Amino acid sequence: MFFDPESRRLFNQNITEIRRLAKRIGPTETHHFIGSLRDAGKLVRQYTQNIDCLEEKVSLSTDVRNSDVEYVLLHRSLHRSRCSHCPGTFR
Repeated sequence: MFFDPESRRLFNQNITEIRRLAKRIGPTETHHFIGSLRDAGKLVRQYTQNIDCLEEKVSLSTDVRNSDVEYVLLHRSLHRSRCSHCPGTFR
């Protein structure tokens, strides 16, 4: 997909729209529930495949360089992405 210019263009267009929408929406009840587990001292660590960064809106730590990370993003995030065509990154 990333070697075909048209497929890459469509992917970039779609991911840009997803990023725009994710910035506008708020966390779900599930995000708040996970935050309440953290607040109660019952959250060890949460792993997710989501890339929308909504967990950060309830102050869950996603920085894996921190030993106290609470929310591990398995597929990175929309806030820190790497271009699939060049070595560039964007936030």
